[in-house]
Amino acid sequence: MFYFRDKISCPFCLQELQPRTLCSSYYKTEYTDYFCNTLGHLFSERYVNNKLSILKIKVIEHKISYNIKIYFDSGYTEVWKGDILSPRIKINTTFMPDLNKINKIKNKIKTLLIF
Repeated sequence: MFYFRDKISCPFCLQELQPRTLCSSYYKTEYTDYFCNTLGHLFSERYVNNKLSILKIKVIEHKISYNIKIYFDSGYTEVWKGDILSPRIKINTTFMPDLNKINKIKNKIKTLLIF
């Protein structure tokens, strides 16, 4: 399980992540989303009880978006190419991607889309 990190900046553009705290009947508690949505990428983390619950990354290349959403609390990952309505591939595992290189993440998403 991944816990709240002290550094709350986007690993790609280093801008400060914007917090949004909400209450949900699904989580039965408050949760906080930290996100960065700038030109070329989206980075979002959801924390429930100070534990990383969901990680979402979108990388845009040549007007095509490559997306990955990792559900740590549910134990699976989704990848897709295109907009939010595009079909998704569900993978029954989670992993923490290397957030130091956005190109590595984009290549990982492309590789997962092949299978």
